[in-house]
Amino acid sequence: MSIYSNLEGIRKLSNSSLTSIVDVTNLNFSSLSDAVLQFLKNVSYNEDTNSLTAYSGSFTQVDISDTLSLKLDGIPTFTINAQGKAEGQELLVVVSESKRHRFTDFNDWPAIGVPGEVVYTGVQNQQPQFGEDFIGYLEGRGWVSLTSLTTPVQGLNLLPEAGSPVVVPFVPNGQGLLWIGPLGNETTYEPENTTVYFTDDDGNTFDILQDFAWEIVGTNAEFKPTGKAIINNGAGFQYVDGNENAGFILTSDGSGNAYWAANVGGGGGGTLNYSYWEINSFVANVTQTITHNLQTPNVVVDFIDTITNERVNAHVDNYTSNTLDVTLNSSNPSVKIVIVSAGGILATTVPHMSTDDRFLPAETTIVDEDIATLSTLSNTPINGCYVEVKVNGIEYEVGDGVKTKTCYFSGNGGTDARGFLSTHPNGQVQAGDELYWNGSIAGFELANGSDRISLNYIMI
Repeated sequence: MSIYSNLEGIRKLSNSSLTSIVDVTNLNFSSLSDAVLQFLKNVSYNEDTNSLTAYSGSFTQVDISDTLSLKLDGIPTFTINAQGKAEGQELLVVVSESKRHRFTDFNDWPAIGVPGEVVYTGVQNQQPQFGEDFIGYLEGRGWVSLTSLTTPVQGLNLLPEAGSPVVVPFVPNGQGLLWIGPLGNETTYEPENTTVYFTDDDGNTFDILQDFAWEIVGTNAEFKPTGKAIINNGAGFQYVDGNENAGFILTSDGSGNAYWAANVGGGGGGTLNYSYWEINSFVANVTQTITHNLQTPNVVVDFIDTITNERVNAHVDNYTSNTLDVTLNSSNPSVKIVIVSAGGILATTVPHMSTDDRFLPAETTIVDEDIATLSTLSNTPINGCYVEVKVNGIEYEVGDGVKTKTCYFSGNGGTDARGFLSTHPNGQVQAGDELYWNGSIAGFELANGSDRISLNYIMI
């Protein structure tokens, strides 16, 4: 309808034009036209879109056949269509009540939300913190899951994380996540920042991520129970220190540090001689009882300062079949006690600690595999015996047939490294072999005139 055009066309009517209809002499059609036009302008009526705009109004009933829309600056903020579907950014009410409420997918929810808001992350959630979930935002905790189990249950059923390879879940700072997946995804074996606890009904709290039988102390694992460690699965026991070999025996030093060593004797006091040694700390004039278990009082005892590799004078008495008493006149923090039993074989055939190859002058080394000293090994160690190398009283690791340790012995100018067993492809360390040095592994190069090298081994 061209309402504006029709009304604007009415300017003034004469009595003669309407005499056949009605007497309208007293009506002012011009005023009526102006009034109607003013009203349409006030309500901003648009005849092209058939729409109008009003500031306020009171209605007894409003029937909307298509869509109710609320706008801000021309942008819809809340709409309800004829099917009853409502969409909008915010709907503020004091109390909201309905039989059902459906959240739509919000898979790109922000890192910081509005305290109190609830979000359905959706099936195609783009952020891995929660997966498909209902989450809420708290002022003090950020986003939290609203489906976490907080009531007593009989069991917790976990589903494996999806993906191949599995995608390790993301965990925000100060939180933790318990999940299951295929083997081989661990990156460490001890928690660093937090751990998982279990508290029983007596109030006792346990760390369930650590083995209760062991305690980590520095780089060591200490067995907590005071009883025995019993292995009853039939698999046996294996101790690996790099020196293990067929026929070797497990022995220890004076501090209880275990290691594999060659079996250098038979029954004490019988047809074979054999020896015992340990390293102890001594206080001046305080007697110590040494238990050697050689089953004979007929023994020869020697004492060596492990720091200087010099012999130490000591008083020995109270010889028994398995023990003897030792007293030093001065205190010493590290003394090696070597005890050799006597069983009828010439002393030259008794395995004993070599007293040669002490305080050898070092050569100046520049690159790896340079010769460490011009002095060669004086004696051949017994088969399987490790040759201890000390520089200025400090021990350094020797390669057993490999050149990847701090030093190694070679019989062909450093090309191949000797082993400690006669069965080694490169042969056993023997008299005449030379010592070679790897400064990049040791962390320093040797210097002629200031460094001294001592070699310790058992020989016959």
